[in-house]
Amino acid sequence: MAIHRTFVTPFDRSPFLDLINALDDVIDLMKDPGRRMLRYGVAFTPEMQGMVDRAVRATMPWRDGMPLLGAIERNLDRLSAMSETVRLIPYGCTKFRVSMLPVSERVLALSAIRTPQPSSGK
Repeated sequence: MAIHRTFVTPFDRSPFLDLINALDDVIDLMKDPGRRMLRYGVAFTPEMQGMVDRAVRATMPWRDGMPLLGAIERNLDRLSAMSETVRLIPYGCTKFRVSMLPVSERVLALSAIRTPQPSSGK
């Protein structure tokens, strides 16, 4: 067996178990609202659909980047670009939430949002 010829770094299981539990909690938090909407007959509004669309778009760089981690040096440029995309996701979500505010409150909220600057690559 190859395992007998390879040094395997011992890992503490608790961080992995914590991560698994946290991911399970996140999945439950994503599924519960959908179940409740079906149960109580709540219809999707355009704002709700927009939030869902943004959540899905936010996961795509992660999905696309995972296979590239097997060869980080070869894929460094693509991973860096994906990192920049992920860094800007909260800004887009904040602007979307502000767009749902009453018009009288939008100007104040938009003035408080700072546009993120591209990272310097350091």
